[in-house]
Amino acid sequence: MKILFVAPPTQSVVKEVLGAGGPPLGLAYLAAVAREEGWETKIIDALNEDLSFQDLARRIHGFDPDVVGVTATTSMILDAYEVARIAKEVNRDTFVILGGPHATFMAREVLRECPYLDLVVRGEGEETLRELLKRLRKGRSPEDVLGVTYRKNDIIKDNPPRPLIRDLDSIPIPAYDLLPM
Repeated sequence: MKILFVAPPTQSVVKEVLGAGGPPLGLAYLAAVAREEGWETKIIDALNEDLSFQDLARRIHGFDPDVVGVTATTSMILDAYEVARIAKEVNRDTFVILGGPHATFMAREVLRECPYLDLVVRGEGEETLRELLKRLRKGRSPEDVLGVTYRKNDIIKDNPPRPLIRDLDSIPIPAYDLLPM
């Protein structure tokens, strides 16, 4: 199975004001977890690669992922919603996940605001993603995964939070090779 992680392009003034950011290391950590679970994994850093949404749509179509994971801060949340819309437009069966600071604190709101999202990961994503990918591979529901908010029969459900990772050495080394550097 394939998973694509996306740092969205932006239509906001964020890039004008702050410039391009550093590489999306959070996505590189998550990509390393996905690889350990046997998933074909790719990262698109649309912000730093200066991609348009049209460019991104072509790349998503070319990779044809089963899962798309998007990260976003508050200033880029609308851009993340557009990535989710594009992913579903390319393939309506793609499972779309949102994570990052905004999603962690506004999980229910983002699911209400964006019908293209299937699930929100709250907090640290590494162990949550590992468990979620195992369930998705087996065709099982995320309803018992700690640290997620999701829809079930159009009702938004919050699972209990996942405890913080105590042994940071248990996290795999980031998949730097997937970053456009």
